[in-house]
Amino acid sequence: MKAGGQADGLPLSHSRKGREGVVRTLVTLGVLLGIVLGAPPSTATDVKQPPTPEQVQAWATTLPRQPTSLLDPVYSPIEAIHLLDRTYAVMLQAFSEKKPGDAWDKGGEGSKAVDRYRRTLTHSPDTKLNRLMNRALNQVGDLFDEVNSTDTEQAAKTAPRSTRSWAQVEATLKLYGVDTGEPWSVSTAK
Repeated sequence: MKAGGQADGLPLSHSRKGREGVVRTLVTLGVLLGIVLGAPPSTATDVKQPPTPEQVQAWATTLPRQPTSLLDPVYSPIEAIHLLDRTYAVMLQAFSEKKPGDAWDKGGEGSKAVDRYRRTLTHSPDTKLNRLMNRALNQVGDLFDEVNSTDTEQAAKTAPRSTRSWAQVEATLKLYGVDTGEPWSVSTAK
């Protein structure tokens, strides 16, 4: 090494270590360029199109599997939503009738129903609806859990957020032409 930080007449940055780094960078760039150029071009058919109303309507009303016995009922997604909604309505009614024990029982039932039907309800043809449904299920599940654990004060704080999410789910399903039935308690409760 010569004085002034030079090796063999080259600046230190061009030494063997510096050259290895440059070569490594060039190889990496070459590999990335090969991947980009080798990838097939995306076409309009590669872009996922939003589902048709008929596809969402079929999903909402079709049983996910055939029932195997009377003891193992199977519900379509819209029937599962109605089951959750009825559980929610009965829980609210028990509170209004000053029957907290009954409300706590319904909270436990609702929590189990959310877990049981989550997969069915979050696998529609519309990914945005799936995310919205999952958020609504998380919120109403939390509400059921809070009531079940007798934390009614926290449940009262959680309820408005859950109601807004379910109202969005209901409105989205109606936009697709799904018959949601009567207004849902879970989306209109105050």
